[in-house]
Amino acid sequence: YGQNNTFTVAIQFDFVTGLRLGELLGMKKKFVVKYIAKVRNTLKRVKVFDSPTEWHREFRLIRPKSNSSIRNINFPIHFWATIELYLKEQEEKWKINGLEFNDDSLIFTTDTCQPLDMKNFHTAWQRFLARIGVKIKKPHSIRDTYATTLIRRGAMMHDVKDMLGHGSIKITEKYYIFVFP
Repeated sequence: YGQNNTFTVAIQFDFVTGLRLGELLGMKKKFVVKYIAKVRNTLKRVKVFDSPTEWHREFRLIRPKSNSSIRNINFPIHFWATIELYLKEQEEKWKINGLEFNDDSLIFTTDTCQPLDMKNFHTAWQRFLARIGVKIKKPHSIRDTYATTLIRRGAMMHDVKDMLGHGSIKITEKYYIFVFP
């Protein structure tokens, strides 16, 4: 583990949970429990009006767009050790910044404990892929890898739908039916 392990663990966490990027970046400490990631909110950058003509953007944790997006996702037991170490690192980072790392704290944050910006995450992802010589893909490709791996290992389409938080089996089939022989 390096000094800033956030991007590395966030990518690993996404590969074992298949979260949407907003769900990943909006993950609070209280929603990561032994072997389970609980999706209860999503991080979104929204426009906030200060007056009828003036506005600014800020991060807000919002409820997922559908009830099916609120879900629990089991992740591999061996990954829990990585999460425990990472949470200890985060506690230290928050303490260095004069803040308390509590159950409502986001777990994937900047060095100053601010929410990670999706654009910055996307840029870091592109740099990472370029560094390892992989064709550039969107961060959403991690979610696609998660889904196709589940299907190729024998998961039923209905279960994959639930883990991805899709509102309809038709959505899951539309994007992942190609995985079946």
